[in-house]
Amino acid sequence: TTVEEFDGLHFRVQYRWGLGRFGNRAAVSRDTGILYAAVGPPDPRTGWMTSVENNIMEKGTCQWWSVNGAVIDAEGEWITDANELFVPYKREGRGERNLVWRRGAPRVAVTKDNGITPPFDVEQPFGNWNTVEVVFWGGQCIHVLNGRVNLVAVNPRHRDGDAWRPLARGRIQLQSEGAEVSFRKAEVRPLRGMPVEYREFMLSPAADEEGFTPLLTG
Repeated sequence: TTVEEFDGLHFRVQYRWGLGRFGNRAAVSRDTGILYAAVGPPDPRTGWMTSVENNIMEKGTCQWWSVNGAVIDAEGEWITDANELFVPYKREGRGERNLVWRRGAPRVAVTKDNGITPPFDVEQPFGNWNTVEVVFWGGQCIHVLNGRVNLVAVNPRHRDGDAWRPLARGRIQLQSEGAEVSFRKAEVRPLRGMPVEYREFMLSPAADEEGFTPLLTG
């Protein structure tokens, strides 16, 4: 967990898998992750703070999963038995109802009961190094694997008492989830705006007319 907090960041790290898998994760895909905009006390069972996750998982790197009840918006379509054939990540249980990111598809709110997964996989063959990145600014969450954007989401938020509050600033955590993994070259730069090479992927914070008030009323 970093000491410093960031309200805009470009984070990148290289990872590669080892052979070991442990505990209740011994028979499933290797899994770890990057948690960012991490706030509040860590869950005593896991050590994870309430945050946005860029998951690092075999066939699922750059997924989003809710951490401690976080919610986010993304464009996509729900995974079904039919279209799952074309999605790299396969559900770990039949009860999972997840969104596959599709740029330009209808926008939905994805809650703690669901995940978001990329529509393609560009992970290097087992044992090779991969570079995974987070670009986070102004509520925009862009996940990049080996130079290719493969998930975009917006408006991360969490419940704070009776109110919903944005996940707009926080720490970075590297997650451990029962799989042997090596990290190297962890680097971060603060952002004061969206880098030009990622601006085409930005989503409007408002998907419809909600929250808008007309000003020109005659």
